[in-house]
Amino acid sequence: MSDPEFEKKDLSLIDVAKSTAMSFFGVQRGEIRERDFNKGKISHFIIAGLIFTILFIVLIYTIVRVILHNTGL
Repeated sequence: MSDPEFEKKDLSLIDVAKSTAMSFFGVQRGEIRERDFNKGKISHFIIAGLIFTILFIVLIYTIVRVILHNTGL
């Protein structure tokens, strides 16, 4: 007899990153969302979400700085 908790494997770093990126843009599939809720750890998704948010802010800031620099402002 196998224990369901024993068969429950954590998601890999790539799985967490892809899932976070897809949900960040609002295109997460239902089956992947269910997998995330069943196998993922909330702390991994919180950390990945914070990293993606910081990267997004840095990207927007950099784009604005380049545009302002090129326009001479």
